[in-house]
Amino acid sequence: MADTVWMDKEKMRRAFINLLGNAIRYAKSQVLIKSFFEDGHAVIEIKDDGPGIAAEEEKKIFQRFYSGEAGGSGMGLAITKAIIEGHGGTITASNAESGGAVFKIVIPG
Repeated sequence: MADTVWMDKEKMRRAFINLLGNAIRYAKSQVLIKSFFEDGHAVIEIKDDGPGIAAEEEKKIFQRFYSGEAGGSGMGLAITKAIIEGHGGTITASNAESGGAVFKIVIPG
């Protein structure tokens, strides 16, 4: 089982700045970051306690120039997805059962 994942530090920094910026913007009071290894993959989960992701936005959220109700350029999550996929990984967005959004990144080790 791998316990190290090699990443481009600057690109991943950009991805995390995008994700954490969104989480902080939408959170009521809390952002949780969890990282662990699972089946030889690095897994990072970023969860906020905000309003979550509207059903109509779930499929569009990573598209370039798509901007939800809060505005923005619509580039942050598209760039983040490209960075994660450039590392051979995946990123998903969902709603937590307790409320708020959860972004899950999985990168192979």
